[in-house]
Amino acid sequence: MRHPSTPLRPAWCLCAALLWLAIGPAATPAVAAPVHFTVLLAPFETPDTAGKAHRAALKALLTANGFRVVEPPELLNGPGRYAGVSKWLEPAWRDGWLARTQAEYVLFGREDGDLLVLGIYPGYDYDDSPNELTAYRPGDPAEMDRLARDIGRAVINAARDFVDDEDMDNRAYRLSRHADRLKTALGLKDSPFFRSPGNTYALRLAVVETLMELDWEVEDRFVLEEVMTRLAPLLASEKDNPDTRGYVWSLSILLNTRLGDRYDDPAALLRAVADCDAVLAFPETGEDAETASWTYAQKGENLRRLAQLRDDNGLYRRSSDDFMRALDLLPKGPNRQRGDMHSDLGLNGMDMARATGDPRLFKDAIGHFDRAIENFDRREYPWSWGMAQVNRACALIGLADIEDQVDNRRRANKNLRLALEAFTLRDYPSRWLATEVALGRSLVSLGDETGTPEPYQEAAALLDKAVPRAEAEGLDWSEMSFWLGLAHEQLGETGDDAVQFETAATWYDKTLGKLPDDDLDLRPYTYKRLGYVLAQLGERESLPEYYDRSGQDYAVAAALFARSGDEEECALARFQEGRSYLSLTARTPQVESLDKALSAFTKALDHFRGHDERLATARCNIYIARCLLHLGDRLAEADHYVKALARLDEAQKDLADKAHPADWLNTVAVKGMAYARLADHYRSIDDYDKAIGAYSTVLTAIRLEDNPELWVDTQSDLGMTLKRKAAQLDDVSMAEEAGTHFQAALDHLNREQDPARWARVSNNYANLLCFQGRLTRKTGSLEQGIATYRAVQAVWTRERYPLQWAMTLYNIGNAQLSIASMGGDGKTAETALSLLLQARDNLGDQSPGFRDDIDDSIRTARNLIRRLQRKTPARSTT
Repeated sequence: MRHPSTPLRPAWCLCAALLWLAIGPAATPAVAAPVHFTVLLAPFETPDTAGKAHRAALKALLTANGFRVVEPPELLNGPGRYAGVSKWLEPAWRDGWLARTQAEYVLFGREDGDLLVLGIYPGYDYDDSPNELTAYRPGDPAEMDRLARDIGRAVINAARDFVDDEDMDNRAYRLSRHADRLKTALGLKDSPFFRSPGNTYALRLAVVETLMELDWEVEDRFVLEEVMTRLAPLLASEKDNPDTRGYVWSLSILLNTRLGDRYDDPAALLRAVADCDAVLAFPETGEDAETASWTYAQKGENLRRLAQLRDDNGLYRRSSDDFMRALDLLPKGPNRQRGDMHSDLGLNGMDMARATGDPRLFKDAIGHFDRAIENFDRREYPWSWGMAQVNRACALIGLADIEDQVDNRRRANKNLRLALEAFTLRDYPSRWLATEVALGRSLVSLGDETGTPEPYQEAAALLDKAVPRAEAEGLDWSEMSFWLGLAHEQLGETGDDAVQFETAATWYDKTLGKLPDDDLDLRPYTYKRLGYVLAQLGERESLPEYYDRSGQDYAVAAALFARSGDEEECALARFQEGRSYLSLTARTPQVESLDKALSAFTKALDHFRGHDERLATARCNIYIARCLLHLGDRLAEADHYVKALARLDEAQKDLADKAHPADWLNTVAVKGMAYARLADHYRSIDDYDKAIGAYSTVLTAIRLEDNPELWVDTQSDLGMTLKRKAAQLDDVSMAEEAGTHFQAALDHLNREQDPARWARVSNNYANLLCFQGRLTRKTGSLEQGIATYRAVQAVWTRERYPLQWAMTLYNIGNAQLSIASMGGDGKTAETALSLLLQARDNLGDQSPGFRDDIDDSIRTARNLIRRLQRKTPARSTT
């Protein structure tokens, strides 16, 4: 925490070793004085009569002023060697004597005529040369007073040196105790050790410095407030002292900077700027280029932080001006200070670029980071060099969002790899972790921009190796595993690979297991990604439970986003929750999942409508309409179809400008579904025509390559609607037209790539074939329909799609029943009955309405079998 404006200390202060001041254990001093500190009075070099007298005088001085004096046992009381004190200290340390005495420093002495020459040494740690104070005449009271003052000053300055020891164990605890000891010393106003003005100033300064260092360890606002209280009298007392005020004001600058930066406190930042202006106005600062440069840099940093809080470009420009002034005052040629300043200028420029979106500012920032890298010696300053590489990568990533996305992203990744050469796991574990995450994240983004799997593969390989290393070191690898999951998710997308989606889900689960329950930063996004991955697995694996889990995870994500105050992300998660439960509804007969879907879409709609997000509002209404169609099917209530049409009318109003043609056409297609259901319910030819008109509008407006899913689905829906209208009219040609639409859809479907959609369209086509067979009384069409149903059952298996499997079995049974009826074949009728009974048995409690249809077919089959049995004469038994 030293600064160039620190006042010079006497030579004996500067060479003082580390001292550990402590309130000593209870003891009875030689005179009636409270005990405050403990000192070990080590053997003198010359234990003659004069030396013993000097030692006695020193002991009396110490005990009379509240020091507890301890002395080594007789076995150590031999002649000491002043030039080799460690020869005495080493056995004393080894034997535990120093620890047992709890002495915080050691006094050595030698007699030189009538002079006492002292050396001071720490009791906690030591080196090979004691700190020689000076010579004193023990018999002279003035000399003893001077001795007390000098010992006190040595103690204080050694205490200030203690603060700079960053490698001590239990640093926060020891700094806290250290501060208490210094404050105790500050309270000894009448002590000859601390009562001089110089010592009082130095002691106050030591308390402030110690508290500042303590705050670095504990980050406690109360500590900083105490610093502010204790610093105020120093600012007042030293304001006219050119030898000390610069350093005191620099402490105030650091204090207010820390308060402003840590707690987003603009008032503290403004105080720091005012302190900087005060220091720059001191005449002595103008003669000290290093101090002036440091002060300009601090002012620039506080203005930049203030600009961030206020989003003020003017403050950014003022900040840059101060950074440039700081840079101009530094010595020319490569050096760390210039590197630091270029880094600050680069960070400032990058903030301005992000605020304005100006690519030139990003490029200026990149230039400053380049010069910072040139000024930092990688071997001597690996941290600064690595951070300049990271910051250059950040600037390139910001520029990539504006221009040359792929090239700038690749350049950024190169800088991050270079940074990892400096930030090794052994030397900088936390920075290594952050840089690994940044590189993995950037590689994922590069994959998004190139549309190729290679960057995702590289990200997955990088993070897959990094996670176990981070875990072994006890680091928090949750963010790393999140990006590893995202890399696998993107590999699943690009390769349509369910295994990659499963791997992604595993990593997301691990991330959630690592994150604390109260985390509102990464946890909601992890649940959101997990919900998406499970929905994709549901689509590819055709397992309803995936959709159920997906809906649950989206619901948790929405709740977490709501807790964090992010209403937009909450609404988006609710929308996806609704989609997952709607997909589940299409695969199971449970009305509960339909209720969940409707609830989620309605909550999302309320948010989007309240924020006048018309496209999102329209999409919510489209999906609510789909839910209402399913609800109408389940409950056989046409009112729900009418409500669905009303929702679709609202959606079309929000899409009136047709700026989103795909959504507009999707609305028209769903309207066709609603009209088709109304037509089925009321046997209304007019509604069939409206549905056919809607589907035809969609097919006229889009091409297969533009929207293959909508094109295929609309072909299938149009085929089904024509089939149902043909059934109303017994129209063979219309049934044949329906077949052409089914064939068109199937020609562009791949069973392996999209099994669920292929099965749905094939099932509808089989329905048409069976209808044509019954209409024309041709068993060939019925047999073709049965074969198509059998193929569908290979996808709609009994385990994964129990309801659809039972429905398909029912359709096969009905087709067999029709063949038996046409041919008078009792055996085929019995086969049909067996299939129908099997379908009913496997239906369980699902879909009561469908069970009634099966029961009707079973009665028809039994009647047919009885009728055929009556027509067939019994065989003779003779």
